[in-house]
Amino acid sequence: MAMFGYAGQILRIDLSTGEIKKEALNPEMANKFVGGIGMSAKLLYDAVKPNTDALSPGNALIASSTPFSGTVLIGANKTDWTSKSPLSGLAQTASSGDFGTNLKWAGYDAMVITGKAEKPVYITIFDDEVRINDASHLWGKDLYEATDELWDQYGDNCTILCTGPAGEKMARISMAYTNKIASAGRKGSGAVPGSKNLKAIVAKGTKGLKAAHTKELLKKADEIYDRYQQDPLLKQWMQLGTTIAIEQYGKEGKAAWKNWRESYPVDKHLSRFGVQEFLKVREISIPCMLCPLGCKLLYNLREGEFAGLETLQSCNVGAVLGYGPKFDLVGYNQVAKCHDTANRLGLDTVEFTAALDFVMELQERGTIDEKVTDGLKLERNLDTVLTWLHKAANREGFGNVLADGYPGIFAALGQELRKDAIQRKGGSPDFDARGVFGTEIFGIAVGVTGAHANFALGPTVIGGREPAWLRRYCQRIGISEEELDRVFSDPSGFNVARLTRYVERWNFLLDIMGICSRPPLARLYNLELITELYNLVTGVDLGSAGLLSAADRGLTLLKLFDISQGATREDDYLPERWLTEPFLVAGKEVWLHDYYNTKRLTKEDIEILLDDYYEERGWDNDGVPMKKTLTELELTSL
Repeated sequence: MAMFGYAGQILRIDLSTGEIKKEALNPEMANKFVGGIGMSAKLLYDAVKPNTDALSPGNALIASSTPFSGTVLIGANKTDWTSKSPLSGLAQTASSGDFGTNLKWAGYDAMVITGKAEKPVYITIFDDEVRINDASHLWGKDLYEATDELWDQYGDNCTILCTGPAGEKMARISMAYTNKIASAGRKGSGAVPGSKNLKAIVAKGTKGLKAAHTKELLKKADEIYDRYQQDPLLKQWMQLGTTIAIEQYGKEGKAAWKNWRESYPVDKHLSRFGVQEFLKVREISIPCMLCPLGCKLLYNLREGEFAGLETLQSCNVGAVLGYGPKFDLVGYNQVAKCHDTANRLGLDTVEFTAALDFVMELQERGTIDEKVTDGLKLERNLDTVLTWLHKAANREGFGNVLADGYPGIFAALGQELRKDAIQRKGGSPDFDARGVFGTEIFGIAVGVTGAHANFALGPTVIGGREPAWLRRYCQRIGISEEELDRVFSDPSGFNVARLTRYVERWNFLLDIMGICSRPPLARLYNLELITELYNLVTGVDLGSAGLLSAADRGLTLLKLFDISQGATREDDYLPERWLTEPFLVAGKEVWLHDYYNTKRLTKEDIEILLDDYYEERGWDNDGVPMKKTLTELELTSL
């Protein structure tokens, strides 16, 4: 049956047997789970049995395109990568780049890879021709070298997902990258293909895509682009990318160091990592496919230390905050060198720097001595970072511990250290809760993927938003009047837990459709527009309520998967130190408090918020979806 907006097939590859199967996409499944993370959730739940070892052949590596992938809609070209995580239980990301589009144009809406090859392999997907190839000549090469070699062989118009040496050695904090710039997500995305002896996936599709209402879709795409050009911050975004926020982070005390105990000195932050310093190393902006924003970039170190180094960067603010203030590095040249090294090795910047920072504190306070860290004193400087990047990627000495992040540290040095670590379910957060307690912070406690609360990021990341402003935002993302009353009836101004539930649903819907979360792009789309565009692309009118239900269905299914792998209410929490210790900003103590700073929050307050969140989701007090909820979402068969 022909389906507009979809390729119409799911590609299944079993590396243990070498079997390659192409099965027809069930239209009912497409209507219920739509695409992207929604489709991946269903495929993951069906493919991976309860309590499966994430690094065993029984885990699945899943890539899903989205309904908007391969269309003319700007900022709507994401690829979903999902698997069971060896770090936090669930690995998921809406990755940038063009892998999903090429997969779709080759004839496949999703790809499910299971099993383990006997020897290193890579997969090629060229329309109907899908092959498993020997990768012995690529194994052991860094991520950039292997990608370049495959481009030399197949042409640089192919898209390539590749893992590095850290992934080959199944480091839990390893990462895979598409085209050397777009990550397949945190939480061990490099270890899962590594555990399958899978070095890379090369894809190129030429079949294109048919939309149901092409003329109307083109007209609507032009209207969206016209609004995009009117964004007052557009020029800054196109020049700076995520670096647009770097100075504000420093001024607001959000650049943490010393294991989340203090903010980095503002004068140092601005002089070393301010915008003017960044412009000295920025060469060009790099856009994703069918996106004019160009928030990625090419570093070009023209002078000083490491002069001549050119390297790609996706989320620059993440790299700067990960390496720069945290390890007292001296400027962008040193940050670029660390970032380039980590990407070549295939290590996750956020998880690696968090683990090293934590171990530094343990050594500084005398919990461990230099004997534990291979006779080396851990100092906050470039040499230390580069040394341990290599040791972690190669599992050398204590690097074997760091390679597995927080779980590796707890296993080697003692589970009692959990109380001192800023982590949840083995992963590190992006934000400190003691700054602004919004949905992105509460999402750290409840997110199905662990501390990386990608579904909970919303407008409360900025402090001081008025309730009336937030209420208008809520209406834009499809929250009903009855739901709004529950969210905004709280004496503090709004209930952050109840709001988190709806922010997660909205971001999940954006991921289902492949819409980028960068503000100049995400704010182009509201619920009414997405509903109309889905109809124009697919010819199917699910209605706004149907699309919101699809988002709830997919997220609930991920929760059921997490529960099937052993997750309980005890896995939903904030790091203990956030509740018991202050964060020092310019010498001033900042404690955990609610969004409007009306009261300090305790562990008991967080437990009450957990109850509110579960209730708003239709889950019981143990965090398990209730039968009524499963019935409403048509998930009772599971």
